[in-house]
Amino acid sequence: MAGLEAYHPDMKWERMELAKGMGLSENHQEYILELEHKMLTKHQPISNSVRAATSNGWMEALKHRTPLRGGGFRSKSYVVSPSSHYNGWPLLLNNHLEVLELPNGHHLTRTDLSVLNMFVQGLSRKVIAHGTQSTVKSVENRLAKIKDKLTPEGERAHGLAQLLVLHRLMPFLMATNDWFALETEFTQHVAHTS
Repeated sequence: MAGLEAYHPDMKWERMELAKGMGLSENHQEYILELEHKMLTKHQPISNSVRAATSNGWMEALKHRTPLRGGGFRSKSYVVSPSSHYNGWPLLLNNHLEVLELPNGHHLTRTDLSVLNMFVQGLSRKVIAHGTQSTVKSVENRLAKIKDKLTPEGERAHGLAQLLVLHRLMPFLMATNDWFALETEFTQHVAHTS
């Protein structure tokens, strides 16, 4: 999917083109090697994930490695499209205009999505206003306009939260990444042993 050779368990990270092809910095690559060495000596499993923007859209590569007693790792790797996790909403992003194009012809701007992200976290209007450097009144007006855009034509308006559930937008809005940044994100951690 990334246009690179398939990963196999015997590959070493210093030779792994996936890390370079996905834009990981040398610091990230060194961190991977250091953490791998530490986990081999402690015999703990480790996991890492990379989210990157490719010519085919967003891609997530997930890997879980379990150290073997004789040395090395047993690895399981997965490459997935985040759109499968977010009900297809990433496919409706227009990165040039920085808007989410809704199926009904309306669109939500970067600021709309930022306000909705705070809204679904249950933050107060006052906190949202502070976070967006606006007033409580302007936040309420923006949320009302978003609600109008999401309400199906000819139907009675529901509450905004109910509309977000109806459109299956919640997981997309809860994501911490900036969908318009198109930057590679890398996460690595010691995996749970249970």
